[in-house]
Amino acid sequence: MRADFRRFYGIPFSDVVRGRVPLGEGVSLFVDLLHNPESSVTRALNDGERPWHIGDYLTAHVWSALTGEKHPALPSNTKRAHTDPKRQAAVNRALDRKRDRERRIAEGSLT
Repeated sequence: MRADFRRFYGIPFSDVVRGRVPLGEGVSLFVDLLHNPESSVTRALNDGERPWHIGDYLTAHVWSALTGEKHPALPSNTKRAHTDPKRQAAVNRALDRKRDRERRIAEGSLT
């Protein structure tokens, strides 16, 4: 983390500790490091691997679309972006309505 503060922001972390940089700003800078795929902090949290940028994912998905196979380097431990229970409940309700509509169309009661 000390190296990241110097590398990305040009300030020593000791300035945050000693109060030369306001604590709120220091926290904001640290949070920014968590979202920077090139930071040592993020790599440490990702088992030493550089997390993928959005462009990496898009390139892998294009490769998969063209070859019909899963990209071999695509991380398998990616978290689903839509893990919000309220959102999932809404998706499930929409799927239930879709199935009901398809059933009614097949029965002929809905055209």
